[in-house]
Amino acid sequence: MKQLILIFLVTLFQFPVFSQQPRTVEEPYFGIEFTAPQGWNYQRTEIGYIFGHNTIPGLIIMMANDFKTVQEMESAAYQGLQDEYGTYLMPQNKIIPFGNNGRAGDFEGLLEGQKVSAYMIGLVSSTNGKGVTLLAAASPTIFDESQVTAIESLAKSVKFTKMESPPVVDEWRKALKVQGGSRLTYMNTYTSNDYDGGMSGYSDETIIDLCPQGFFRFSDHSDSSFDTQGGFGYTNSDNQGNGTWALETDGTNAVLVLNFNDGRRFDYTITYENEETHLNGNRYFLTYADSSTGRPECN
Repeated sequence: MKQLILIFLVTLFQFPVFSQQPRTVEEPYFGIEFTAPQGWNYQRTEIGYIFGHNTIPGLIIMMANDFKTVQEMESAAYQGLQDEYGTYLMPQNKIIPFGNNGRAGDFEGLLEGQKVSAYMIGLVSSTNGKGVTLLAAASPTIFDESQVTAIESLAKSVKFTKMESPPVVDEWRKALKVQGGSRLTYMNTYTSNDYDGGMSGYSDETIIDLCPQGFFRFSDHSDSSFDTQGGFGYTNSDNQGNGTWALETDGTNAVLVLNFNDGRRFDYTITYENEETHLNGNRYFLTYADSSTGRPECN
């Protein structure tokens, strides 16, 4: 959400001039096709697409969502969008159906302290499990039917297709789904000198065991000399671990998805930088069943 807001603030009142691009876009790695509204140009960003017009104020954002049903999406819409950065967008009337697989509604409020009016459309996909959310926004004094017409045209053009995996996903699948399983370990330790000459600090460790049978084991441990509360973890004693894991894509990178048995979902973007494995930018050590240390527990 923070990333989305930053894009809004940069472009809300002065939209950049984009080079002319084909109106119809096919994204096989996202599993989606769409047609840009007439006269609207677009840029691909880390979160999806951003659309702007040379004469119509405001912008449109298209980004992926994980809603499985329209009912789930509708419930989330009534809760609005809020965060600690000054964003508070709430629906102004009833959330209404949009086609057979969508919901739509008007929103008002603040975007990082800036007053905006917005119109949001959410679509769910039965094809690949990834839907899309579209949001048109502008200052309340310049938001009108022009933005609504454009976003509805864009939403009606969306077609969900079978999601293809980029080569990087297959490469990581080979690296992680090996005989005996694989383990990803994150370790972070910090120490400092106290005024009385003692030492203080903390130590964090996260272990993710990815088993070839499709389940994973997860543990997260933190010790702190300031407030020692012991460790906490999600490991259990059954043979199915804490849930199932899969590899997906954000359109460019491989994404490790942990679906916990209790309904939680953790997403980690996996990259390989300077001969190191990184999950969401943090270094993890990758080890296997035949490693001298750090063997995964998959039996």
